[in-house]
Amino acid sequence: MTLADIAYTARIIQVFWSHVDKTGDCWIWRGPQNGRGYGRLSIRLVGGATTRSIPAHRFSYLMTHGVVPAVLQHKGAVVCVMIETGEEGTA
Repeated sequence: MTLADIAYTARIIQVFWSHVDKTGDCWIWRGPQNGRGYGRLSIRLVGGATTRSIPAHRFSYLMTHGVVPAVLQHKGAVVCVMIETGEEGTA
């Protein structure tokens, strides 16, 4: 997935940042979370009629790198969405 695949990208980015607290060492996600505590963000793909959830740390990585690898290992606290906390892994 790339940013070009997401409908209303500017609005989604604005929503993403409205849920992030950047005052500490780690950017803390203050928005909705899944059952495991990871931040989640609802998006709509271009041409899609329904929304889907994407982990907030994956969206953060997507904004910086333009594409999310098939495997993205999350480091640090599960609510941390600081871009440096994710790295590509292997399947």
